Amino acid sequence: MPITVNAPDYLEKKRLPKDEGTQIMGIIAICLPGIVGIVLAIIVISQANHALRIYRLNPNDYFDSSLKKIKTGKTCAIISILILVVGMILLMGMILLYAISHNPPT
Repeated sequence: MPITVNAPDYLEKKRLPKDEGTQIMGIIAICLPGIVGIVLAIIVISQANHALRIYRLNPNDYFDSSLKKIKTGKTCAIISILILVVGMILLMGMILLYAISHNPPT
C-alpha cells in the first residue's frame, strides 16, 4: 500500500517575478531626485503592474510576502513621482515669485 504525503503549502508556492528588485528600486526611486528617480519610478510601476496581473491569475500560487514586496515597491514609486511633482510646482512658484518681485509692472 503506497503512502502519499501532501507537500506543505510553502513548498508549492513561489515568488512573484522581480519582487525584491521592484521593492528595492521603488525605495531607491524615492532617494534619487530628478530624471533618474522618475525613470526608475516608471520602471517600477510597470514591473509591479505586470507582477500584479500574474498574481491575479493564480493568487494561491504565490507567497503573500512576495505580493507585499510588489505593493511596497509600487507605493514607493508613486510617492517618488508625487514628491517630484510637488517639487516642480514649488520650483515654478518660486521662479514666478522671483520674476514678479524683480520686474514690477510700470
